[in-house]
This record gives sequence, structure tokens and C-alpha cells, in this order.
Amino acid sequence: MHPKAGLTAAAVPRDPNDITPADSPLRFEDVMASPTIERICTPCLGVGDVAHDFSFPELDMSGGAARPTGRTFHLAAHAGLRPVSLIFGSYT
Repeated sequence: MHPKAGLTAAAVPRDPNDITPADSPLRFEDVMASPTIERICTPCLGVGDVAHDFSFPELDMSGGAARPTGRTFHLAAHAGLRPVSLIFGSYT
């Protein structure tokens, strides 16, 4: 079990370096000072801007497991038709 599992937010250390593994090659400040991290954390689109096009294979989840459908989703094909929401994350 993770040492912080079950603790409230108030009980978790506020200093990110307190939770950085001792064998980590980078401290929190090192990561946050990286120009790459700054670039990917800074929004580059504003309200009304056209999002960059992308595509990915569509999957059928109806059977409980991801199965390729053979179709490809293209964001540009949905431009102006309806809102598109992308959710990236883990639900584990």
C-alpha cells in the first residue's frame, strides 16, 4: 500500500520535494524549470482558435474490451459540427 494512501489532503506534504523519491535524478524545481515543461504546461490556444488536427484509430468498447473498428477519427472532420471533448487520464 502506498504510504500516503488514505490520508486527507491536509495530511499530505505541501513541499513536492518531500514526496520526490530519494533516487530521483531530478527535484521538483528542476522539472518545473525545464523549458519543455513550461511549453507543454502553457496553453497555446485561446477561445475561438482552431485546434490542431489529429487522428486516432476508433475503438469499439461495447464488449468490455477495446477492439479496433477499422475507422479513424479525424478532429477536422468534426470542426463546426458539434463540441468535441477529449479526456486523458487513468481511472484505476
